[in-house]
Amino acid sequence: MKASVNERWTPFQKNSSNLQGFQETWHNKTHTVLVGLWSNDANGRLTRDGWIHLSIRRNDRKAECDWRIFQRIKNDIAGEEREAVQLFPAMRRVLDTTNQYHLWVAPKQCVIGIGQMNGEVSEIVNGKAVQRPFTAHDPLRGLIGQPRDPNGTEACYPLPMYPTILYSFLTSDRYREMPPHEQEATLRQFFLYPPIPAPVSPVGG
Repeated sequence: MKASVNERWTPFQKNSSNLQGFQETWHNKTHTVLVGLWSNDANGRLTRDGWIHLSIRRNDRKAECDWRIFQRIKNDIAGEEREAVQLFPAMRRVLDTTNQYHLWVAPKQCVIGIGQMNGEVSEIVNGKAVQRPFTAHDPLRGLIGQPRDPNGTEACYPLPMYPTILYSFLTSDRYREMPPHEQEATLRQFFLYPPIPAPVSPVGG
């Protein structure tokens, strides 16, 4: 029986990248990941604490659609406590030219304002639901049976009626009249919790 990717997993090795928009290349036995840093620190240097772009492919160039693999790549390269999203865009923005996949990692200590806040990992299913078992080498296996946070909530929406409020704001005169940098900063507050602090100007800058 052929071993799963998680069973064949090996540690990533880091190298620099000379591809435009990417600063790092990470390789392991099964995958290659290009890393793009999208944020600057207070001294104007690229930092891993801000937005990170992960461009992922399998080394055999086949398609990859396993959520657990993307989660493990995110953990290994960006960190277990960082959150990331994969975008399913409007049709006019679709980019589908190779078996390459993209994750966008939110800034450090920020929780993306959608999804479940109270996690759970289990191999026990009810009714007609189906769950595949976790391999012995899958880090998620260590989360099985851990108690749920009694203070957690079922879903995270930073604002009441979040989608309606966001749409109303984006179509308002107030938003259209903002300078581009203020539009970007304001949008980040809609999608991230807690809000990202304003960048600190360098001393003497």
